[in-house]
Amino acid sequence: MIIFLVMVFGWFTEKEFYNMGIYPVRLGIGVIAIAGAVAYLLAGIVNWRDYQEKVDWGVVWLYAGAIIFGRTLDETGAAYWLARSAIDALAPLGMDSGLP
Repeated sequence: MIIFLVMVFGWFTEKEFYNMGIYPVRLGIGVIAIAGAVAYLLAGIVNWRDYQEKVDWGVVWLYAGAIIFGRTLDETGAAYWLARSAIDALAPLGMDSGLP
């Protein structure tokens, strides 16, 4: 329970600790989750076979791919272009200015 609570605390506060200069780089929720998984291994709560058999690794890879794809779209400006194109396509229907 202690490891889980430390992870939740880390997820909620990692951005603030980074902004205060405590962390030299922003950790992100993924790094904290991996650190928690390693802590469970080191504490003997789970073993590697549990992770191999009970984790749906396809979902893990799906999330990893989505994160990489999203960051690439953002950094290249393609996300803005895609959003702008969708809004421009909705303009003839009067749906380009948001909700009234």
